[in-house]
Amino acid sequence: MRIDESAYDRHRLRQWLAGEARAEGVSRRDLLRLATAAGVVAGVVATVAGRPA
Repeated sequence: MRIDESAYDRHRLRQWLAGEARAEGVSRRDLLRLATAAGVVAGVVATVAGRPA
C-alpha cells in the first residue's frame, strides 16, 4: 500500500492552521515559539559568520 505523503502533509497543515491538529505533549503555541527561536538563532549565526540570512 502506497501513501501519498504530500496529500497527508497538506491535510495535517490545514488541521494545524485551523487549530484542530493533535500533538500530544506539544502545544501549537510552544511549536510556534520553538520555530521563532530557531529562526532567531539561525539569523544570529549567519550574521556572526558574516553571511546575512
